[in-house]
Amino acid sequence: MKKFVAALTLFLACAFSASAQEQKLTADEKAKIEAHKLSETLGLQGKQQEEFIVLLVQKHRATADPQFSVERKSEMARLVDERLRTILTPDQLRKLEGHPHLLGTSPQATPKASR
Repeated sequence: MKKFVAALTLFLACAFSASAQEQKLTADEKAKIEAHKLSETLGLQGKQQEEFIVLLVQKHRATADPQFSVERKSEMARLVDERLRTILTPDQLRKLEGHPHLLGTSPQATPKASR
C-alpha cells in the first residue's frame, strides 16, 4: 500500500509539473503558434509567414514584458496593426476581419481593409 501511495504521489507530481511547463510558452513559441493559425485561415505564403512570425514575436515579447507600460503596449498594438496592413492583401484583411480572435483583438481593433 505504501508503494502504491508513493507511486501515485510521484505520478501526480510529474503530471502537475508537465502541465505547468506546457502553459509557460515563450514569446517565440506563442508567435509561431499564432502565425500557424493565421497562415491556415488567411492562406499566408512564404515571405508573408516569415514576416508574420517576426512581427508576432515582437508583439508577444512586448506584451509579456512587465516593464512595458500600458501606453507602450498600446503603441505596439498600433504598430502591429500598421504592419499588418502592409503584409496582407486586401482579401486577406477581409478574412481577418471575420476572425478577430486570431490576433486576440476585439472587432474594433482589427485592421480594416482598404476599399
